[in-house]
Amino acid sequence: MNCNPPAFKGSEEAGKLVHWFEKLESIFRVCNCGDNDRVKYATSSLAGNAMTWWTAHAKSVGIDNSNTTPWDELKNMMVNKFCPRSQVQKLEAEFRELKVKGTDIESYTNRFLKLSTLCPEIFPTEPRRIERYIEGLPEDVQGNVIAAEKVTLDAVILMAQNLMMAKRRRALASKQVDTKSSDGKRKFEPS
Repeated sequence: MNCNPPAFKGSEEAGKLVHWFEKLESIFRVCNCGDNDRVKYATSSLAGNAMTWWTAHAKSVGIDNSNTTPWDELKNMMVNKFCPRSQVQKLEAEFRELKVKGTDIESYTNRFLKLSTLCPEIFPTEPRRIERYIEGLPEDVQGNVIAAEKVTLDAVILMAQNLMMAKRRRALASKQVDTKSSDGKRKFEPS
């Protein structure tokens, strides 16, 4: 409890729920929290409507059974309970259409990971999430990532980030060449 787990009240927007998941998972790593204790620890930080919901659930299945709920199952239960279906449908549509804007792979990756947490049923398996992630990349990067035949989402993300950084460097180098005159001297650029 010294790690100050954030409270989740159940009245926040879907993005806040994802931040709550992320913060708790960070605490789990720092504290070496075992799989068997994660739900017990996480539910101790619930408040308001979320605590009322969890208390009712624990009474219906028994406190011991509720505390042995796997962490991923608790996350799915909370998404189903605290994210209104209309909001989830909008997020699902966004997830299906998500693409990299320009060369901003970081924003794309962060949004992709948040949406995969909030909409786990859309792309339920690792291979489907990998396919969807690749579909959102620029076409010139997609082929290279596919050819590498990476089998984990983390490996695909790392490769895509490296390719996009190389693409940025090439674009920057080409822009610098364009600012030089034919005799190799830098052109005057008015401010």
